[in-house]
Amino acid sequence: MTPRPRAEVLRLPAYGGGRAGDEPTHRLGSNESPFPPSAAVRAAIAASAGAAHRYPPLRPAELETRLAGHLGVRPEQVLAGGGSIAVLEQLVRAFAGPGDRVAYAWRSYEAYPILVAAAGATPLEVPLRDSAPDLSAVAAALTPDVRVILVCNPNNPTSTVLPPGALPAFVAAVPEDVLIVVDEAYREFVPAGGTDDGVRLQRAYPNVAVLRTFSKAYALAGLRAGYCVADPAVLDAARRVALPFTLSAPALAAALATLDEPEPTARRVRRLTGSRDRLVAELRAAGLEVPASGTNFVWLPFGDVSREFLRQCTLAGIGVRVFPGEGVRITVGDEDANAAVVAAARRCSHPLRTADCGPRHGT
Repeated sequence: MTPRPRAEVLRLPAYGGGRAGDEPTHRLGSNESPFPPSAAVRAAIAASAGAAHRYPPLRPAELETRLAGHLGVRPEQVLAGGGSIAVLEQLVRAFAGPGDRVAYAWRSYEAYPILVAAAGATPLEVPLRDSAPDLSAVAAALTPDVRVILVCNPNNPTSTVLPPGALPAFVAAVPEDVLIVVDEAYREFVPAGGTDDGVRLQRAYPNVAVLRTFSKAYALAGLRAGYCVADPAVLDAARRVALPFTLSAPALAAALATLDEPEPTARRVRRLTGSRDRLVAELRAAGLEVPASGTNFVWLPFGDVSREFLRQCTLAGIGVRVFPGEGVRITVGDEDANAAVVAAARRCSHPLRTADCGPRHGT
């Protein structure tokens, strides 16, 4: 007889379902940057390989200090790790366990229920409203056993952004002993003033922790580097449950190098957000419902016909991320990729007419 996993683990869907099996011509399913890091960043990555026989720093103090200066906080308020998802796992495990609940709006980032179940806690999922987290509904649903709240802003996969003022009002309504984790993986793609700044909010509320990443705007998805800004006591607890050396030496070198050159990152973001806004306009012109996006992807709320659109994209060599019965998330790519998406959308001129998305259109 083989060992039996926990029942709640077996009930979880595997991360990353809803993607085409073969490698597509246009890879638009994982919210990666279509633009590679700069030559200087690539050189820093290559140079780090010479020390591959050594462990990286157990605590990346240089990166945490640099980030603190960049954000206007103290170094002890920053924790860097192997991607923001790795840091989030530490926070959930440190503050929630059996008998506790973790609340979040849903649909949101697909890793949330996995991390909650892995910690032995119970999820409290509150439905979205108009494709966005309904913070008033989340606040109304809280129970005394909720120890952690996850707020994804902008929300993945629906691309929506909470309006200015929404987060401070929500945080003020939550008990001070509940940890509120604001996941800002896509913050760099939000226009200035378009939403609340989580780091600024954290300065006023010690029960707020803010997650950010180098994977998206900084084009380092393949290296996994992210960080958290929080009260030192919160980060002390998170460090106590951390696996050692999750931030690799190449990732550390790349993160430091990209902080040295803010203008290439800013140009990359401007180029991508311009492409995003054109893609949204063209998809709407094709007759599709597309929420305004504050991310590097767009959301098509196709509902029950999501798989039909996935099939059309697959025939055209476009890899997207489908959430069956809900919608399709499409990463903003280069010009050729975006044009292919628009062409596929035009062939599916109405999201409720599945016949328009049939295989007869070919590639």
